[in-house]
Amino acid sequence: MQGARVDEEPAAAALEIHNVRFAEFADEWFTTYVLTNNKPSEQSNRRMVLRAHLIPWFGHLPLDAITTQLIEQFKAYQLSKILARKTVNNHLAILARCLRCATQWGHLDHMPVIQLLRVGPSPFKILTPDECERVLDDKTEPMWNLMAHVALRTGMRRGELMALDWTDIHFDQNQLIVSHAVSDGIITSTKTYQNRRLPLADSIRARLQRIAESSGLVFRSPTGNVYSDSGAEKAIQRIGSRTGIAGLGWHTLRHTFATTLAANGNSLHTIKELLGHSTITMTMRYVHIVPAMLEDAIRSLDTSCDIARYRNSGQLAGNIDNVPRLSDSSALAIAT
Repeated sequence: MQGARVDEEPAAAALEIHNVRFAEFADEWFTTYVLTNNKPSEQSNRRMVLRAHLIPWFGHLPLDAITTQLIEQFKAYQLSKILARKTVNNHLAILARCLRCATQWGHLDHMPVIQLLRVGPSPFKILTPDECERVLDDKTEPMWNLMAHVALRTGMRRGELMALDWTDIHFDQNQLIVSHAVSDGIITSTKTYQNRRLPLADSIRARLQRIAESSGLVFRSPTGNVYSDSGAEKAIQRIGSRTGIAGLGWHTLRHTFATTLAANGNSLHTIKELLGHSTITMTMRYVHIVPAMLEDAIRSLDTSCDIARYRNSGQLAGNIDNVPRLSDSSALAIAT
């Protein structure tokens, strides 16, 4: 009998592992994986999604009862609640990460197929040169104005700006180092866990030098503490209200920075490094082609063809006065 019980115990343990319900595993996953590997803001988001969306729908089911069909029904239900498709995809991504861990930890034999919804590109607001000037000219709240100025000239994320310390700014090297970010009021690593060095534009270098300190947060509350995310958002909204720019946000300044660099002819790789993106694909989402750039691209074809014909025949098909001379090295650089 004892031998029989020894043989049965592993089987019973395996059965118990595979019968765990989603709500129970989600709690274990959050405690073991999320709190260990995710930043505070990510932890808050995953906690909310689990409690408000995933557990109410899947919580009572054993893990192996969560099928692809059931997940499709969940997607349909989410869309019926008028949730944005991108939001539904975020919920599905968290479900996928949770079930993937269940598979890796031996609680689930096979992970169901999870198909994300097709989502078009998010609409991004880009400031015009006039709007940029209005933001920079609004000195009602000097600290927030300076933070907006730095954002427009560096492309830093809101959390990175809020975590910027005077020890990160090296005037002797004309650069600042982005090494931290604020997330839910806590100073942590940057979004990509990588530091990056940014050159200082003359305009912000001069403003920062006038108020420079040896240490401490550059953009801080009157008590010297980190501002809350909501405090920073309300500040940029006030700037938008005073300048007549609807929908102004900190990310608007980052998008404007990236698109302006692209319009000025800078390479995607350069913009990627300045923005701190891990992949060029992410950079391409931030850089928007403006109509003038398309027109310049088409006009460049005519210029290139005219110069090519001149090289081949020694004379131009059109008016030679309208095409740069071959001795113009800058023109050749553009044409080639």
